[in-house]
Amino acid sequence: MKLRYFSSLVALALVIVTPVSARAGTGYLGNGDFEGGTLKPWDWFAAGGAKATGALDTQEKHSGEFSFRIHNESPLEPNVYGQLRQYAYTLKANTTYVITAWVKGNDVSGAQLALGPGWKIIERLPSDTFDWTEVRKEFTTGDSTEKYDIVFLSSSTTEALWIDDVQIEEVGDTSASASESSH
Repeated sequence: MKLRYFSSLVALALVIVTPVSARAGTGYLGNGDFEGGTLKPWDWFAAGGAKATGALDTQEKHSGEFSFRIHNESPLEPNVYGQLRQYAYTLKANTTYVITAWVKGNDVSGAQLALGPGWKIIERLPSDTFDWTEVRKEFTTGDSTEKYDIVFLSSSTTEALWIDDVQIEEVGDTSASASESSH
């Protein structure tokens, strides 16, 4: 009886202390599938007075119970956008990764995925109206990866853009392949 009670307590403690980022399928991101029922560790922000909103959605989802929905009433203007952002803190320097996300849209315009410091790596998301579509972008980190931006941007009028099942996976270490090729 005592052993069964102790085993149950250990199992419960593991469930309680296991972070959202440790769930299968999200790779280097926390809550990439939005199944935590909360936005954290993602952040939503409307910049430059954008009339943009973002929230978890239970009606449209690629898998599970939740996706994230963006609605933007602002026409295209410099520095006016809505953003869903998370920092990836555990990426390795000089390493190639692939980020994948499933997106669905209704009258989407000006949406993109921006990566890294200064958002220099850009992948335009589909526009107009479309069913669930996988977006993939391969990227290589630089020498420093302390705080690597992962940002979904809506910079123009969009009735609805749903995002789900975002994950990052390592493709290979570029410094290792460079040193191997020099020998």
